[in-house]
Amino acid sequence: MTQKIGLISDVHATPSPLKEALSIFQEQGVGTVVCAGDIAGYGEELAQTVELLVESGCQSILGNHDAWYFERQGDKGDKKAGIVRFLSNLPRVLKLTIEGKKIYFVPLLSG
Repeated sequence: MTQKIGLISDVHATPSPLKEALSIFQEQGVGTVVCAGDIAGYGEELAQTVELLVESGCQSILGNHDAWYFERQGDKGDKKAGIVRFLSNLPRVLKLTIEGKKIYFVPLLSG
């Protein structure tokens, strides 16, 4: 049986469409979910977005909006400290081997 891979990116702190995508992945039997960056950004619900990614077991990489958020926030506030910690632990490159195939996820980080 072939393993299904779900790919998302640019969720920009909006948990509702992320939740919908994760639900579709679950319905379709997706075995691996990857977020190709830009978890932070325009929306106002970054904590809920991060929580959904963590709960789903989604593997994520650091996008340019995530790097900018991390640089701007530092260690401000207890609530944001958890988000900053999550973002600071995201790799810049993700290498997966699925069914003997190597897959590399590399974001385009622009200034």
